[in-house]
Amino acid sequence: MLDLQSILIPQSGIIFRMIGDIATGDGAQSPEYRPEGILILPERGQIKVINEIGARVWLLIDGQLSVQEIASKITDEYQVDLVEAQRDILDYVNELEERGLVTPRD
Repeated sequence: MLDLQSILIPQSGIIFRMIGDIATGDGAQSPEYRPEGILILPERGQIKVINEIGARVWLLIDGQLSVQEIASKITDEYQVDLVEAQRDILDYVNELEERGLVTPRD
């Protein structure tokens, strides 16, 4: 099980893309507009859609930042409570690890 000090690396072969990107204008006129991300898992023949914050967390999983540092960045960017961000992100990255999408850095 991962903790706040864990540093994660995405598994190789996973492709990440933003969808509904503001730069393309897709959905930008809608007041409910929220960019999302997709994880493409070619070896499994799967595509996973992740919400805006999940996509941001994925982008921060770079083998350099700890889960604590990722939570701090999310707190700053989305004005959410740090304790809540830590809990939610820890749950999320543990799920990613269980699904074999990330691994702790050695």
